[in-house]
Amino acid sequence: MTLFNKWGHSETGFTCESLIEQGVAIMETGKQMIADIKGKLDELEAELDQLEKQGAGDRSTEAERHQLALQDVLTELQQRIDEYHELTGADSVDGQANWHQLDKDLKDLDSDLYGAN
Repeated sequence: MTLFNKWGHSETGFTCESLIEQGVAIMETGKQMIADIKGKLDELEAELDQLEKQGAGDRSTEAERHQLALQDVLTELQQRIDEYHELTGADSVDGQANWHQLDKDLKDLDSDLYGAN
């Protein structure tokens, strides 16, 4: 504890008023630093929210693109199977059995790709 003489001066040469002014200035600087930190945290939080929204959109778009590509493959397979069906004369007993097996395999593939609906 610093003792002040009768003129209000400490042994270090500071007056009570100057020490109080310095204390107030330090408090104001501290308050400003806290406000700056809070502002930066708010800015970073907003940026994080924006990145999360952007990331969710990117994942959704990529999943949609992938699903469309798989649907194209499935459509092409169906066309080839239809051609095979026409060429093999599916009216015969063996042709019917092969066709049913191929149809079942295609439905299983569809279920594996898109889940059971």
